[in-house]
Amino acid sequence: MTDDALVALTVGFVIVAVTGLVAYFMTLRFRRRELQHKEWMAAIEKGVPLPELNGLETSMGGSRAYLLKGLVWLACGVTLMLFLSVWTSTGQPPSLESKVREAQQLRELGYTEQQIRGLVAPTQRARPIFPIGLSLIGLVPAGIGVAYLVFYRLEHRRARQGAAR
Repeated sequence: MTDDALVALTVGFVIVAVTGLVAYFMTLRFRRRELQHKEWMAAIEKGVPLPELNGLETSMGGSRAYLLKGLVWLACGVTLMLFLSVWTSTGQPPSLESKVREAQQLRELGYTEQQIRGLVAPTQRARPIFPIGLSLIGLVPAGIGVAYLVFYRLEHRRARQGAAR
């Protein structure tokens, strides 16, 4: 299997996995909302007062949910950057078979033995599967996490100032 085919296969797998996870969590959220709705409808039918409706989005109250979301997104982004940077920088040295094959191809192209020895050096490392710049993709979730943390901080400060008045 060539490197390009491996890259395409890996990227395809990642896209399918992420799409599946998003769909799974959206389904869980929908089911939770559906149960809340049934609970409220039953309460209305029985004439029982409804629970407070400001906890719709999260089970955590207030701005603490933004703190949790920010920390999770930031941790995911940093972890993704570290994983991809380590994965792309640890290329395995080529096997003896691939060196021999490369030397034969160079010989067929008319290179001299000395040129072949210089080109097929024993210290040569395989090119990484992904370019090192791909690890910067982790900046996207890390940036989302930082935005949540900034929002949490501003909301927390505003709530404290509102309570002091």
